[in-house]
Amino acid sequence: MIIKNQGDSVEISWTAPFFPRAGSYYIYHTNEENNTILIIVVTSDKVTTENRKYEYLSQPLNSTNITFMIRDITLDDAGYYAGGTEAAGAWSGGGVVLIVLGETILTLLLIIAFLFHLIIFILYLIPLFLITSCDYKTNILTFIFYTCFFNCRIF
Repeated sequence: MIIKNQGDSVEISWTAPFFPRAGSYYIYHTNEENNTILIIVVTSDKVTTENRKYEYLSQPLNSTNITFMIRDITLDDAGYYAGGTEAAGAWSGGGVVLIVLGETILTLLLIIAFLFHLIIFILYLIPLFLITSCDYKTNILTFIFYTCFFNCRIF
């Protein structure tokens, strides 16, 4: 499983049990609607891609170490990538799942991280209400500020 952000590039790779001596090796993408789309066709001397965002990287072309790149990924690129000599063979295992994080998910993760750190900060402050010494309060406030805002950065 690979997790990437929207707009990144990603290299996807797996090891195929064999590469056909005659014929082609097909790389498929199965999306969230469970549609299987042919994206790359490889023979021993030629690569054909369905979109310029895909680049086949394996050398020599008939290598069983299958590696390709997807540039500028979008949410539509999320799904299962696999290959074989036919579509049914691509489902026999060895593929890779790509999860693409969109801006909404990233924002949500940042908010959760911020709230987590805010709760920790508040838990540090609770003992202050139980302490009456001003010197101790000043020292502990300095410690809390340093600990929460310099050591626990989330951005």
